[in-house]
Amino acid sequence: MSLALLPTELLSMIAFSACTDGGPTGCSLALVSKHIRDVSRPARFYSVSLASSPEQIECFIGCFKAERARVAECLLRVRHLFLSLFGQANVFDPLRMDAIFNAQNDTERYRHILEMMNQFGDDQDELSERYAPLVATLLELVSPDIQTFVLLQSKFRKLPTSIFRFPQLRELTLLGGDPKFARFRDVPADQDPLYPSLKRLHHIFVLMLLEHDDVDFVPWAHHAPNVTHLKVSRLSARPDVTLDTLLRAFSRVAEEDVLFPHLKQVLIQPEAEPEEDDIAATVTIAAYRQYIQWLRQSVKETRVDTVLLSDWDDNVVGNLQQFHDHNTETALRDWLARIEGGEGCWALGTPAAEEHESGVATGLQEPLGLSDDESSTPEPLSNP
Repeated sequence: MSLALLPTELLSMIAFSACTDGGPTGCSLALVSKHIRDVSRPARFYSVSLASSPEQIECFIGCFKAERARVAECLLRVRHLFLSLFGQANVFDPLRMDAIFNAQNDTERYRHILEMMNQFGDDQDELSERYAPLVATLLELVSPDIQTFVLLQSKFRKLPTSIFRFPQLRELTLLGGDPKFARFRDVPADQDPLYPSLKRLHHIFVLMLLEHDDVDFVPWAHHAPNVTHLKVSRLSARPDVTLDTLLRAFSRVAEEDVLFPHLKQVLIQPEAEPEEDDIAATVTIAAYRQYIQWLRQSVKETRVDTVLLSDWDDNVVGNLQQFHDHNTETALRDWLARIEGGEGCWALGTPAAEEHESGVATGLQEPLGLSDDESSTPEPLSNP
């Protein structure tokens, strides 16, 4: 039976069910026939993944605007967005890496590392200048409608300080700290929360030598007051503001000091223990183990279910570019799973208690769904 013979409503439902892969299926449906293209158009941008380059974002913006202009009576919307601003770091070439690993002494090795990181910073400055106007244009188009958003940032310094509200956003994953395009410090004190519908917030921290992601959960509690699930991955012992405000979020504190009043569960995944020969380690093994012991003690008495997960594994990558690629692939896989109603990054995995004597607060041992008051399906198959 030809697809063209199916009722339009059924074809539309099929299109929404199929367009959960970040874009390829939507593009393919548009090429089948004029009829299928027209019927599937509302679902074409249901989920969008942009992870390769500024040129890819620019191309998408042009396509999205053109398609919107063709059907002005039916506003096309992006509901799920995956956006990586990593780009490709050419600084990690084999010769440069060989110079580091073959250095005659630690002084020479650290000199090569610093040279590499300085070059990496210069590359990121150049990339950020190209990304800046594109990210602003993209978010102006999609921020009112997206419901899940994964944003992978590097150490950008020149992204715009534009302020965007995300009124329908339910799930947000950030790698590389708070969004560089909407810094909380730039938001007027009397402005409404930026993320009023956010239920699940996941921060993945990135450490590069002496640079840290200074995430403060106090402004997050103001701008995302309805968060029910909070996860932190690759959490290190620094900076203090991140640990202090995270502790305040799940600990038993005075009512006036409570952050995220609707919080139900916190998942904590610490960074991996450094190897003895790790030339880029920022803490000693002894300091790391003291930090882990502090975490275990901290999750014993909490106001919400708090789970200390097994350590984040960095040993699967060999350099920073591979680190970026690995994290992009992992985050993309988890995002696609969530769109289809799976657990994604919210699966408990292996609790630390299975490896250590203590460390997991009593409470939920099964991952929750999207939220207690939401169905297991991602959303109704429509694009109003």
